[in-house]
Amino acid sequence: NRNRELTGYLVLVRGSSDTQQQGLFAQILEGSKSKLENLFTKILGDDRHSNVELLQLKPISSRDFPSWEMGFGFLDLKKHPELQGIFDMDANILAQDAEGQNIVIDFLKTFYDEESKGNA
Repeated sequence: NRNRELTGYLVLVRGSSDTQQQGLFAQILEGSKSKLENLFTKILGDDRHSNVELLQLKPISSRDFPSWEMGFGFLDLKKHPELQGIFDMDANILAQDAEGQNIVIDFLKTFYDEESKGNA
């Protein structure tokens, strides 16, 4: 990802719903549109990935994960019941808080903030 000038975060989500017992991956990628589209095409063609869905592609004014070529975390929804349903592959994954910020991205940024401080 460094060579592609891409940053982001990958999280393995497990929880109480049937689809999350096996786990699912959620990934945020940041970079130029053309590089993101090229990478997404490669991901779609990779047999190691299944049920891949692009949830959102939008311009951003600044990166949320500027120093991570790819951060990684594990999220157990049993330990975060307030996020139950957020990672279901439906409109909830794009839900916003009262300030209009994406709830999932804000949560994932807490991992980045902790890692940046050396607390993770």
